[in-house]
Amino acid sequence: MALLPKNGDVKNVNIEKLAKFFENKFGVKIHPRAIRHLLAAKKSPKKEASEVFAPPLQRRNTIRPR
Repeated sequence: MALLPKNGDVKNVNIEKLAKFFENKFGVKIHPRAIRHLLAAKKSPKKEASEVFAPPLQRRNTIRPR
């Protein structure tokens, strides 16, 4: 089973499994939130992680200026 999908869609990635993988393979503990931010940066560099992982309606509301 691949930990990251080939198409670049990071929304349904199991971050806990990814953290465990890094710990087992490299002996490095990475906080799940840090992994989430790295995945978000890979998908769209100019957005925050909360915007990338937000549901579409919520995302639309966060971009609109007040």
